[in-house]
Amino acid sequence: MVYLTRLDLYGLRNLQRARLDCNPQTNIIYGQNGSGKTSLLEGLSLLSRARSFRQRDTKAIINHESEQLVVSARCKRHHGNVSQPTASLGIQRSRTATLQARHNGESVSSAMELSALLPLQIIEPQSFQLLEGGPLQRRQFIDWGVFHVEQAYRSHWLAYQRGLKQRNELLRRGRITSDLLAPWSSSIAAHGEAISGFRQAYLQALTPYVRRQLASFGALDGVELQYQSGWSVEHGTLLQALEASEQRDIKRGLTHCGPHRAELKVTVSGHSAAEVMSRGEVKLLVYALKLAQAQYYAAHHGEPCVLAIDDLPAELDYRHRGQVLAAVVALQGQSFITGVDRGDFSPFGVEIGEASLFHVEQGEVSAADGFGGSATI
Repeated sequence: MVYLTRLDLYGLRNLQRARLDCNPQTNIIYGQNGSGKTSLLEGLSLLSRARSFRQRDTKAIINHESEQLVVSARCKRHHGNVSQPTASLGIQRSRTATLQARHNGESVSSAMELSALLPLQIIEPQSFQLLEGGPLQRRQFIDWGVFHVEQAYRSHWLAYQRGLKQRNELLRRGRITSDLLAPWSSSIAAHGEAISGFRQAYLQALTPYVRRQLASFGALDGVELQYQSGWSVEHGTLLQALEASEQRDIKRGLTHCGPHRAELKVTVSGHSAAEVMSRGEVKLLVYALKLAQAQYYAAHHGEPCVLAIDDLPAELDYRHRGQVLAAVVALQGQSFITGVDRGDFSPFGVEIGEASLFHVEQGEVSAADGFGGSATI
């Protein structure tokens, strides 16, 4: 498993300078709204994805008194009884330069490489748009999972994105011929078919994990995950669909068929989950989907990913809060969980186990006493 032993943050929102000596298992972070606790999770997101889960423009989250933000971590990885040397991972973004990432002092060239180094599953208030928002969020949900279990997926995805960009650029020029489009149509068809196959296989493998997690919550029978590929089955292959859509694509300057138009339909007893479920049920289903992804990741790799859950007490009632915490601890990986009041967590000492507590107040982070009254750090 991979886990952080230390997390340092400088110039990230109202965290002028902060350090966490991390527990390899559960880390509870509490403090009032606006204190900076969510910013700690943003730091994890930057290390794993090269971006915040709250703000796409990294420059916008630099502390107003700082010229740059820096997030760094010491990481350990061990599998069974085999432990690797401590590694360093860091992100730097100044107001005048692009984001830079380094692993053990060496430059990291892509967000995908970061994600492989620090696999991180995030559950935060906007995660509930997974069911209620647009199809892009559901495609991102699938792609997170497929990327982490299929080594070939990255190359197909990158090649598809390059081909799609080139084809769309040609389409926007206007007055183009089928001969000019043909090479790019063939390329994205080949890679798009592979992407679609990987996504469908992943969802088929994930579904039993989702159902088991929901059963442990005692809720929501009849959930189905249905993948729609992004082109009509009437046209057969993606290449045939692209050829059939060619004139429409030329007219509108856009490629209308392919996995970039795919959709994940989440249904309950045949009905759209977002339409028939209550707000509380939506939250519970999203937790089940995300936890199921973490469980499948652990089963596939033989080790868990890192989990970050923002504002857990505000999103779930008492009973389901305990069930989620129990599911997180059962993964036997590292987790970072935030809430406003430590009292929201203290009744769940058995579920949480030997957790470390951190208190955040006005951008200052300090270790707090454990639930039993003694310091855990």
